[in-house]
Amino acid sequence: MLTNPLRTLLAITLLATTAAAASAQPAGPGSFSVTLKAAWDPTTGGVMHEGGSGTVLGLPTSVDEKPWSDTHNQGFRLDAGIGFGVSERAEIVASFNYGTLGSELLQVGTVAGLPLLAKFEDYEYWGLEGGARFFLAQGGVTPYVTAVAGFRRVSELPGTFSVPQAGVTLADTPFFESSTVPTFGADFGVLFGPIGVEGGFRYAGGLTDDDSGFAGTGLENLNDKGERWSFPISVVVRF
Repeated sequence: MLTNPLRTLLAITLLATTAAAASAQPAGPGSFSVTLKAAWDPTTGGVMHEGGSGTVLGLPTSVDEKPWSDTHNQGFRLDAGIGFGVSERAEIVASFNYGTLGSELLQVGTVAGLPLLAKFEDYEYWGLEGGARFFLAQGGVTPYVTAVAGFRRVSELPGTFSVPQAGVTLADTPFFESSTVPTFGADFGVLFGPIGVEGGFRYAGGLTDDDSGFAGTGLENLNDKGERWSFPISVVVRF
């Protein structure tokens, strides 16, 4: 787990200072580049779990649909990538990324009219992406666009459900299995020398559901979703 994002940002800033003599000019054919990013990764769309009704512990239960933006905090993401120049203004890129979203305790429905609370495990992942970066200009200020696709390996994501007024807690209830999902997205950035800023979007596919925790309740469809859209905003170092 990432416990100190600020330390990571400071380390990247130090690296940027070390690389300050590097040019932001697009690499020519056959040249290599290294890109490091630290990103705030806010969720912009995607359903974490569906709604439904059924029976839990012999009691009528209703669950509301919830998006990722309700069940989890905004995320943090790190990327480390390399590029290989194929022309004066284009390069093929590949990167490794790691990210995490902390979870929130919230009410997701009711059991016999009493509030049903849930807290899911953190959404934690690593992934690989590949694509192409295109530089739109040359000079001290260098705008660019990048298109990528790849996959993401997401850790197991159980949930703890509770009805505090009834003294009932169902801990570590299976919800999503460890999953490998497709990803795709694009980035739009500007380099000022070796340092830059970047915004983009990412789509990550739906997670693999584990219905064993809801078997026989009528709520087996709750975890049929799990896709997520986000808009990472990054500090970039390229040299």
